[in-house]
Amino acid sequence: MNEFKIKLVKIEEEITNLMEKVAVANDVLFDYINTRISQLDKEKKEIERAISDEKSKQKNEATPEFIHKALTDWEGMSFDEKKSIANLFIEKVIIYNGDIDVAFK
Repeated sequence: MNEFKIKLVKIEEEITNLMEKVAVANDVLFDYINTRISQLDKEKKEIERAISDEKSKQKNEATPEFIHKALTDWEGMSFDEKKSIANLFIEKVIIYNGDIDVAFK
């Protein structure tokens, strides 16, 4: 999540720098600045959504209710919910020579 926050700060800095240049820009440069700011705004919104999704996952993953649901209704869970449960308990999965080794947290 830190990398998202770093990207977000860089985008905000670039937007601020571009906004400062708008005042002295001619029409052509203004169009380029406007296009770039629109691109950056789109990226910013995507990153903010990703940060929000990560925070939501972190809040929901470890709750007793979520774990209870996994233990009692595994078949009724979505793929993403199952993946979240697996990520809670599994450190890594190693596959070699046809064998599977699971390292738990």
